[in-house]
Amino acid sequence: MRKNPHPQPRCPKCLMTQGLCICCLAPRLSLRTRVAVVMHVRESYRPSNTGRLVPLALANSFVCLRGIKDQPTDTAGMIPDGTQGLVLYPASDASELQQDYCSLINKPLSLVVLDGNWNQAAKMAKRERALDGLPRVKLPSGPVSSFRLRTQSDPARVCTFEAVARALGAIEGPEVQRALEAFLTVMVERMLWARGKLKAGQVTGGVPRPDLNDGHATSSGER
Repeated sequence: MRKNPHPQPRCPKCLMTQGLCICCLAPRLSLRTRVAVVMHVRESYRPSNTGRLVPLALANSFVCLRGIKDQPTDTAGMIPDGTQGLVLYPASDASELQQDYCSLINKPLSLVVLDGNWNQAAKMAKRERALDGLPRVKLPSGPVSSFRLRTQSDPARVCTFEAVARALGAIEGPEVQRALEAFLTVMVERMLWARGKLKAGQVTGGVPRPDLNDGHATSSGER
């Protein structure tokens, strides 16, 4: 496939094209729960990746890359002293993440989320030494994913940011989940609009005008 000779510049943080940047729309929540994302390096340059939205939306978060050739994963500081680490991964021995479960833990939580395809996540869960001995938790059954940028063979699967939103909904409360899901909706709908899959009037909050480059969502209306 021939490369686009005039690629549009992208925001280095959200990887949206600069005219559609969503960074200024991130909720920037400060929560008791810390979220640590272990991201496979191949996900780090995919615009449809949602793990990168975590540090935009959550002040108390941590992201590290795994899978860089000849370089170990830098997990230093992933689970600070005084916190209880949990790995969000649906293993056979995983406990369902509910408020009752969390109430039995008498310290702040550090939730580790594996960001990659299912094969990559399985390898991370098995091989990443920093995760050894940490309890594993899984999401309770919920609605079908609203993430429409990639196809899933299993309708029960959700994208990384949805998983974070639902997990924090169980730990921190439903208002947190709603704020995070609203942010994800903007990202998904703007990307679908850019792909020609949605009209501007179908995008939550509209789409920025082409003459705006700072990412502020000023609706351009139908076009």
